[in-house]
Amino acid sequence: MEDFKASQQALTNAVVDPSVTNDIGVEQRRLNIYQELIFNNIEGFCSNAFPVLKSILEQSIWESYVRQFLISGEKSSPYFVDIAEQFLDFITQTQTQTQTQTQTQTQLALLPQYLLELAHYEWVELNVSIQENEITDNDWQVDSNLIVPNSTWALGYQYPVHTISKQMLQSAGHTNNTEQATEIEPSDTFLIVYQDVDGDVAFMTTNAITAHLVNYIDECLVNAQQNGAEGSAESLTTLSELERYFQQVQPDTDSKVITNFLTEAISDFVQRGVLVVD
Repeated sequence: MEDFKASQQALTNAVVDPSVTNDIGVEQRRLNIYQELIFNNIEGFCSNAFPVLKSILEQSIWESYVRQFLISGEKSSPYFVDIAEQFLDFITQTQTQTQTQTQTQTQLALLPQYLLELAHYEWVELNVSIQENEITDNDWQVDSNLIVPNSTWALGYQYPVHTISKQMLQSAGHTNNTEQATEIEPSDTFLIVYQDVDGDVAFMTTNAITAHLVNYIDECLVNAQQNGAEGSAESLTTLSELERYFQQVQPDTDSKVITNFLTEAISDFVQRGVLVVD
């Protein structure tokens, strides 16, 4: 049994890493076919999940990340959305590698921060696209309980990830070389990615306080579920309770301003599908 496991591991290593010496007794022509099939399969998943990132990177850099992900990345699920998340984790973790790690790993090109944020944004869009549409009622009242559906993400980035593309970089005088593209100026960016009433992925630009509103409503339910008190969480998401909370965190803001902000934001979000009435 141990010999069988060792043989299977040797075959796996040879399939995912062409640099491994073929001493497993498999005809090289057949091994080449297996290597190409596996690489193209994983590369296809990653390409579909991160099309903009792939278009920006040089082909050799992109393929080196996919190859090294095949060799040493976490791959615990066969589902494409999980593979995309694990590839994102691999890219992110690679940036923090030190010189004490293996030469193969350190040969991967370090990516500028804006590309890491772009990759995260693309993964969020993928995640939102596969969620079930939870919109059942858009008749919001001041005493309605609000829920953030799984298809809504309120995000904050250092760069305007929703505008980054190969064309944008080229128009700004950059090339596909990631080192030349690091001159992009950071700009605090807040986005809400969600499913609209038709189930399509949409996004809207917003500000820090509005993004915080969405995340606070979500935190109320998450905290209550952890504490086994879901009912109390829902009561915290009515208009009056949200007014009380924001008056505490922004004591210098007039209460009428807070009420108008909450009323307009919530009404808009419920109509869009960002928030759901319970």
